[in-house]
Amino acid sequence: MTYNLVQNIRKPSPGEGHDWRLSADEEKLLFAVLRQQRNPKLTRIALETGMRLSENLRLTRSQVDLHRSLVRLFDT
Repeated sequence: MTYNLVQNIRKPSPGEGHDWRLSADEEKLLFAVLRQQRNPKLTRIALETGMRLSENLRLTRSQVDLHRSLVRLFDT
């Protein structure tokens, strides 16, 4: 080859992105609701880690170590 085949291909622009955080009041309300759930620790783990719903649904007790604050995800 005498020329680069991908030389004229442009990368798409990355876009503006999105950074959304809860306000302090929203966080207080959310955690008040979480405390009323059947398993508030597991719900909080899911919230704090950003785990997908499918990851939450497949989670087993052996994957959660509350003492070390560790959750092992094998298939993400």
